[in-house]
Amino acid sequence: MQDIFNELLIFRNIQQNPVIDQFRKFTTAREIPHKVEHLFQMQYEIVRISRKKAISWRETILDILLMDENLFTLKCERGEAIDENLLALVAGDIHIIRNLYNYDWVTILEELSVNRSTVFTLDTEEFENIDLHSLLANNNIGERFIVKELSNYIRENGTGLFSKESVFKWDDVNQCLSEIKEFDRVRFEDLIGYERQTKALKENTLSFIDRGKGNNVLLYGQRGTGKSSSVKALVNEYAHKGLRVIELKKGQLDAIAPIIEITRHRDFKFILFIDDLSFEEFETDYKKFKAIVEGSFEKKPNNVLIYVTSNRHHLIRETFKEREEDVNISETTQEKLSLFDRFGLAILYEQPKDDLYNEMVIKLARRNGIKLPEKELLQLANEWKVSKASKSGRAAQQLVDSLSFTL
Repeated sequence: MQDIFNELLIFRNIQQNPVIDQFRKFTTAREIPHKVEHLFQMQYEIVRISRKKAISWRETILDILLMDENLFTLKCERGEAIDENLLALVAGDIHIIRNLYNYDWVTILEELSVNRSTVFTLDTEEFENIDLHSLLANNNIGERFIVKELSNYIRENGTGLFSKESVFKWDDVNQCLSEIKEFDRVRFEDLIGYERQTKALKENTLSFIDRGKGNNVLLYGQRGTGKSSSVKALVNEYAHKGLRVIELKKGQLDAIAPIIEITRHRDFKFILFIDDLSFEEFETDYKKFKAIVEGSFEKKPNNVLIYVTSNRHHLIRETFKEREEDVNISETTQEKLSLFDRFGLAILYEQPKDDLYNEMVIKLARRNGIKLPEKELLQLANEWKVSKASKSGRAAQQLVDSLSFTL
């Protein structure tokens, strides 16, 4: 089987998958104890990397196939034509992968006197992508037909990590993107009192998704006013339309260039999201960031925008000396202000007035099943506002969370 793996031409990278690696060690081991050791290690890897409800050998092999980013799958994702030579090479690889998919585990496990594991025997009726499973399981169907159906599936759903997850972060150690599986599932309807801001943000983002035309966005204003939640709501609202969000920290600005190269030719729309960004007076990294946002010779691809939240209007702390009349603004101040100008859309999130803050508390309380009388709720809201020195949407949510715990 090891020599067969070496014959892979297009899907060659699947050899690096830990499940495939353990399978190769299993098939080449001569002593039964060693075979059994690799067998159980392979099962562990299947469970560890599984993205599906049905944890099984066949589901894992299909997932490995769909996750592999190669010349064929990326062309399919972009909707490009596939020439006959490439189709023939892919069909040859599918023949090898199909043999792997249909490996006779029942016989092997009996020979090794190992109890039959559901990992290797689970009924395909429990699988996702049942049509693709049916094709791979049926040896009477030719590889060319499977390639055609696989191509159609990838054109519709994409390939690789971006096809499976919608939120990512930059891994400084491995210099790559990794998925964020658990994140806030906030929706726009949860953001009370910011209809104008939401409208502007959604219009820009939808234009970006549908037409590839949108502005870099700066969401600025006081803490707790819903800036970050608005960006999170975007991915929850539009992930099904191909929107992906990549979260970056201030110290990862140098990662923007490699991320753009990773995403440049993908058939998804990417928002690079930098939360709570600001620069101190003595910092000069803003110059580098300014060139990245807009101003360098290299053209930013049409499928990438940058969304930033900040408590500062111009992102950079201004000294009292710099706050002079417009005619006397220093070159340093002009340079700092030019960073703000790089964002085609700037959205202000203001602290709500008392009436709106009270409305937030009441609506959030009712949504969370809190049935305290309105008068009592408003009294608690006022006390909470004073104790927190804040009357933001975040403060309102924290009050409601506190009441949910205690009532």
